[in-house]
Amino acid sequence: MARQKNGPNGPFYGKCGSVVGSSWRGIDYLRGLPKKRKTEPSNDEAANRSKFGFTQSWLNHVGYFPSIGFANFSPTKTWQNMMMSWNLKNAVTGDAPNFKIDYSKVLLSDGPLQEATNPKIAVTAEGEFMLSWENIYRRKAKPTDELLFTAICPLSLDSFFSAGQSDRADGKFKASIPGCLKGCNVEVFMAFCSRDRKIASRSQYLGNIALPL
Repeated sequence: MARQKNGPNGPFYGKCGSVVGSSWRGIDYLRGLPKKRKTEPSNDEAANRSKFGFTQSWLNHVGYFPSIGFANFSPTKTWQNMMMSWNLKNAVTGDAPNFKIDYSKVLLSDGPLQEATNPKIAVTAEGEFMLSWENIYRRKAKPTDELLFTAICPLSLDSFFSAGQSDRADGKFKASIPGCLKGCNVEVFMAFCSRDRKIASRSQYLGNIALPL
């Protein structure tokens, strides 16, 4: 793939012979037409494809959080690229076809904002998530930073997600546990993003907690 430079007639788009001109995120590219493969993939290639497909399927279920948390992390990569790249290398374990997600190593957002200090998660007798943290302002943190919170059931991949329902200055967050998660053991994460959602903090793994029926 080659990057196009603006000539007297501007960038080229579309197909011309064996070359295709296209644009992505404001960057113009030239690429060749895809070629049909004549050989079968090796065992390692097949395993990598299977691992990629497994990770992509998981990403499709948890994408609300990283769609904000990674939205502006890189000017040249989408949030899907960032999410896939990190977690494929660090959070997916096992061999094909028995892959698993190590949630303690999952990353759902990243950026320069200050993370929560001393976060604590609990479940109330009324069937609610109760999250609290200390307010210490460093590294671009502001009282108006919005909370990103999610709880994911690893077995069903059902999840609960909240964005902007609580601010950093509140020091706490409470939400009713949805019916689809009752009785499940869920993996819980939090992060903060700026009010304009241009920057975020690195996501924090709060652990696996058992939810009542």
